[in-house]
Amino acid sequence: STAKNRGKIIEISAAYSAGVFFCSIEDSGPGFGWRAALKQAKRPPAAAESEGRGLFLLKKIFDQVKYNRSGNKITLVKKFSAKENNNVRRR
Repeated sequence: STAKNRGKIIEISAAYSAGVFFCSIEDSGPGFGWRAALKQAKRPPAAAESEGRGLFLLKKIFDQVKYNRSGNKITLVKKFSAKENNNVRRR
């Protein structure tokens, strides 16, 4: 709930270099049982399931999905081919 999470901090960092996008997201919460969740994320969730789509999609989109031990920080890595890299707009 919103009241329960009031005052918690979320830190997001992202970088793109040499065709590789890195992103990490960390919150000040206690984390969660990510090991079991990643095992479940190997298969698409059933349409009737109300949870489990997020990790499944992250694993499909990113080349690497890693958590810290406690499960309150995720690091995502996406590698782009040379052709895709040429299409990335730089600002």
